[in-house]
Amino acid sequence: MPADASDFCAGESLLSRRQPQAELLLESVEEGRAGGVGRSAGRVAASPIVPGVSGAAGPGAVAVIAGFLLTAVRNWTNTPTPSGLPLAGMGALWLIARILPILVAIFPRWLIAAADLAFLPTFAIGIAVPLLKNNEKQNLIFLPLLAVLWSADLLVHADVLCRKA
Repeated sequence: MPADASDFCAGESLLSRRQPQAELLLESVEEGRAGGVGRSAGRVAASPIVPGVSGAAGPGAVAVIAGFLLTAVRNWTNTPTPSGLPLAGMGALWLIARILPILVAIFPRWLIAAADLAFLPTFAIGIAVPLLKNNEKQNLIFLPLLAVLWSADLLVHADVLCRKA
């Protein structure tokens, strides 16, 4: 692990500072207790899924937002948004980020995080080009909102990677 990552990971867990209940629930899942149920109820396998903000509201939430904004930006600007191969590439990137966590035993967690973190910037560029080209200042608000969502996703992945280090 690089020195800067170990320095980041040396501090408290991001979740433990803000949400002790979430920390306890995550620990119970990692230990194999379903939903915090005591050991007497039996053990279950811990989920291999690496959490991220992109999947927090359901795996399709970010895809729905992306689909809405791609359509809306095209209508607001009368300029094409990504379609064809670029759109298929974005869809494949999103799908890969949903599939890799299932294969956590095969792929390293940093690769899973990188795949998940790659979608939102790619999508943001896809809508930023028509918005900036047409000087749609009132609709540029979506770009910082996507940046905030990506930052939250980054923090969740950093927290997961630090736990496993």
